[in-house]
Amino acid sequence: MDALSRLFDHAPDLNEDRQRAQIMPVDFYEYMQQPRFWIGHDQDGYWLVPARAQGWHDRTIFVGHVTNLIRLVDFDGIDLGLPTHDMPNE
Repeated sequence: MDALSRLFDHAPDLNEDRQRAQIMPVDFYEYMQQPRFWIGHDQDGYWLVPARAQGWHDRTIFVGHVTNLIRLVDFDGIDLGLPTHDMPNE
């Protein structure tokens, strides 16, 4: 079996992981140092890096001082394209 066939054989597993990540509640924070940006924190303890072309599914370790994180209570009308259950709790 070639590498491409093996990749497609595992595609359903990758899709399940993406679907699970999409329904997982996420808390959002603003990093207050320059440059300022928003990051997400999921229930598994992963930090979701700022939005990119691939979306918010890129999970990585946060590098910075947590004292510079301010929890977001709303997005001031900015639509991130996320399901409503991923919005910050008020």
